[in-house]
Amino acid sequence: MRFSKDLPLKVYCGEFYQESEQKKLPKFLIKNLLSYFIGVQLSRYKMHKDGLSLAKYSWSTGKTNIYLELTSKLTGHNIYNRLEVFLQKYLNKKDVAADLDFIGNKLYDDTRSSQSKIQQYFLEEFYKDHLKKYQNKPIYLAIQSGPRNTLSFLFALHRSNKDMFKTELLDKVIEALTKVRNLKQNESSSLKQVFWDAEENEVLALLTKVSNFVRNLPDDFRINIDDGFTINYEKLNEILVAI
Repeated sequence: MRFSKDLPLKVYCGEFYQESEQKKLPKFLIKNLLSYFIGVQLSRYKMHKDGLSLAKYSWSTGKTNIYLELTSKLTGHNIYNRLEVFLQKYLNKKDVAADLDFIGNKLYDDTRSSQSKIQQYFLEEFYKDHLKKYQNKPIYLAIQSGPRNTLSFLFALHRSNKDMFKTELLDKVIEALTKVRNLKQNESSSLKQVFWDAEENEVLALLTKVSNFVRNLPDDFRINIDDGFTINYEKLNEILVAI
């Protein structure tokens, strides 16, 4: 069973779509499926259930998912692998290689692997699409180390809290910095040394930014959705990708 045949495709906007031939499935519905996937990852949605999820629970980890790491260079996380597991559960089948290829080919019409295409979409285009969809008042916010995308995170504004920034996020950036320094130290090629120098500088800049932000957080810091997007965004904007 393929996700565009005999299966109503639940998309991010809550609609259902069914088509007999994969090639007829519009690109925007593929992007909606990927948005729905991100929503499940960040515990905004529960798979196979309509509406928003009020419980802070993730099917993939059994725990609350407040933020999602998109890059895999340093910490081993891979958004492509998460999508593969999601499709296996969503479609109730083990082999989803053809479905991943179909998604990749819908996103980009070239000869690269589906993994390369899907990772590129999440790193370079997903957030732009998300901002456009929500008219620059997004549900998710992005933190990136810089143009090299050495580290890139998404998190749900309404579920962020002081502990996320002071422990989870800060620890993750420190972990990445340690790893990039170890990789640089064990690299004999001068060309690769230059590469890891650039990676280190980018992670170090993000660590400085996040550390300063955490240090200056007031004791009564909290995100209150009732305050509206603008007020909450201003509390975080120094560490966010600009909107």
